[in-house]
Amino acid sequence: MTDRSAAAKKAWATRRASDWKEGYIYALSDPRVPWLPLYFGKTTGSLQRRLWEHRSTARRGRYHRDLAIRRMCSDGLKPLIWKVETCATEPLLNEAERAWIAAGRAAGVRLWNHTDGGEQVANNKGRKLTPEHRAKISAGNKGKPKPPRSEAHCAAMSEAKRKTVAVWLPRGRGHGWHHSTETRGKIGKTRHLTALRLRRETSRNARKDV
Repeated sequence: MTDRSAAAKKAWATRRASDWKEGYIYALSDPRVPWLPLYFGKTTGSLQRRLWEHRSTARRGRYHRDLAIRRMCSDGLKPLIWKVETCATEPLLNEAERAWIAAGRAAGVRLWNHTDGGEQVANNKGRKLTPEHRAKISAGNKGKPKPPRSEAHCAAMSEAKRKTVAVWLPRGRGHGWHHSTETRGKIGKTRHLTALRLRRETSRNARKDV
């Protein structure tokens, strides 16, 4: 790490500490067993906002937490969320999250957490992967089974793709699309009314000038 990178990292840490506001450890539970916490997390925002984020992520997520929330919502239920602890600094918040997760597992509860907690939420937008990381991802994806597709299905997909490229690519977006008679009538009527309104405004402005 260069001196400039170290200075930038230190400045970012200082900025984070100055902008820090109190954080919370929260718990999620099944409304059918409201006294049993099944997930421990952390947030610096409102609990209802965090619950909404969990439910939104659960729609397509693959973690144990996502699957459990999705099953719960399919039964017409919604997870319960409540505040467990308030922390004044980020290190204390991370430490508290690890402690609560460890305590839950030690008590024999099968938590929805898939990590030990205390991690900084990653933002992968704009992130550049190293060649080693790319190689690991490539090796992990090799050999994975693909969804079963018949020869007729693959042929139909190829034909549809060929037609789409043949129509749209040479002429550009919007060309080659044929509107229905009803749609063409609506477009023509809108253009006629627009032109008529412009002529009236032009005539009105001309009379005002006189």
